[in-house]
Amino acid sequence: MKVLFAVPYIYNREYKEFTRNSTGLGIVLTEIFTQVSKNNDAYLISNVLTQGHGNILPHTIWNVLRHMRWKDLVQGIQWALRYKQSIPGRLRYLYYCLNKGYIRHTIQKLQPDVVHIHGVGLPCKLYVEVCQELSKKYVITLHGLIGLSDSVRTPKWNKACEKEILIECEEQNVPVTVISSGIKSRIEQHYLGTSSRSITVVPNGTNVEPRNNTQGTDLRKAYHIPEDAMIAVCVGSIYGNKNQIQIVEAMPLVHQKANKDLYVIFCGNDCTNGAVQKRIDELGLTDHAIMLGYVPYEQMSNMYAQADFNILASISEGFGMGIIEAFVYGLPSVTFADLDAIPDLYHEKTMLLCQDRSTEALADAIVQTMDSIWDPNAIMEHSKKFSLEQMAKNYQLVYEKTRHL
Repeated sequence: MKVLFAVPYIYNREYKEFTRNSTGLGIVLTEIFTQVSKNNDAYLISNVLTQGHGNILPHTIWNVLRHMRWKDLVQGIQWALRYKQSIPGRLRYLYYCLNKGYIRHTIQKLQPDVVHIHGVGLPCKLYVEVCQELSKKYVITLHGLIGLSDSVRTPKWNKACEKEILIECEEQNVPVTVISSGIKSRIEQHYLGTSSRSITVVPNGTNVEPRNNTQGTDLRKAYHIPEDAMIAVCVGSIYGNKNQIQIVEAMPLVHQKANKDLYVIFCGNDCTNGAVQKRIDELGLTDHAIMLGYVPYEQMSNMYAQADFNILASISEGFGMGIIEAFVYGLPSVTFADLDAIPDLYHEKTMLLCQDRSTEALADAIVQTMDSIWDPNAIMEHSKKFSLEQMAKNYQLVYEKTRHL
């Protein structure tokens, strides 16, 4: 089957232009594309300007200008002027609309059986408009929701796009996949008001073979962590929604209650202008809460291999890749029970759920995780439910359904 991936960006360290967005989403999109390509004639187009690499299609300014249509320019100007936003924001959305011409040209030239659109908001809407204009079958994958969380910073009209697209897909029976059961439930409750016939849950996958990196940093030696102390890892960009600051504020309570010393390793770019580090210093945790900054994906195996457990304290989280990545290394996770993916991820032998959002409850959950006896082999076995191969099989079923609608 010929499949065209339409994505905002990817992360691929082999190509400079695809290393600028080193987010979990960029990594996941690369892995989905790579895995789906094994059984399909797959191509990828993104919003990133590139000369192209193999089945990653070229996308240059010349491509955009050459295939631009005047009505797309008018639409872009209208969008840019309609809402209050920054100059870069106006230019970004003008670019998205101008880009419709090249998207249209690419689909007409490639003639895919299915266009797989990843994302939400205006860029997703424009891909949908082109597919509808060309009567091309498409499926949309949401890797999270932007319209139902105050912690997600995006213009209100962009959030409104999400609701509009999902209602339209339900009315027209356009296949939509989401990465967790919780996302599906929230769409049904807040957007549709009924059970959905178009939405399928396809959980994210990861490489379920441990990749021990013996060349990486020895954390205990580098940060003077005693052998009898426990190490927790917290993975993800440092910002409000990921809520690392609550982990920091829970640590003094953990130290009061736990039988062992705890060190937390934070892996991710700091997007808080130093607010989390400031709180670490204020609480006297400089030695115990260690901010590593961005850790390349290829080196994360070294972090997981040396940790005792994983912490995810996000306010909202579509899936939580760090949890299944930790599973691969036999690490349990402590997280909040109200996150979207808990029905898909949870097993009592692999996770400890915090039922309360208070800092004291989080501290108690961390202490209980530290005091519990976990079976690494059982956790590693559970991780196999989230293999890349299983994820690709699930997407293949959706493609077949989409093609025959």
